[in-house]
Amino acid sequence: AFTALVVEALAHAPLEKSAANQRLIDRAVAAILERQQPNGSICTPHFGLDQYTTSISLLALKTLNRPEDAAVIEKAKEYLLKLQRPMVEGDPLSGGVGYGDPSRVDGGNTAMWVEALKNAGVASDSEAFKNAQKFFSRIQNNKETNDLPAEGFEPSDDGGFYYRPGESKSEPEVSRSGKKTLQSYGLMSYAG
Repeated sequence: AFTALVVEALAHAPLEKSAANQRLIDRAVAAILERQQPNGSICTPHFGLDQYTTSISLLALKTLNRPEDAAVIEKAKEYLLKLQRPMVEGDPLSGGVGYGDPSRVDGGNTAMWVEALKNAGVASDSEAFKNAQKFFSRIQNNKETNDLPAEGFEPSDDGGFYYRPGESKSEPEVSRSGKKTLQSYGLMSYAG
């Protein structure tokens, strides 16, 4: 993941096109490509961050936009599309994505997944993105959009977002009605 972050940053940087810079990028891309697994993920398997590292690697490869990486990109995209938690009536985690475990989805991983797939050419009106949007509505502090607020909590109605259904990285507060509210915070509100 770190290598892919550096590659993406360098690809966006206003660097002088030099042989030394290109050698650095080429070596880094080779390291990313070596990590593609038979299932399409781009990762070091025992770390358990398969979705996250694949998404970041896909972003880096798409930013470079090298024709020779097209097959790797397509395989990574197909892998990522398989990770989305299926839509099940009454399941607030439906449509979300985690590090690789579908039982542990969250807003940060889902946002990275959406960004990677959008850059890989998945249509914004695709079923996958509609399902992700539904997941995001369920981590939003908005009574109009959140149709499954976490049990024991009510949306604070500030419009922001929290980490995952029933969990915020900020301490809950108590509303005027006496119910707990999950607090929105910046990173998830940006992701949402």
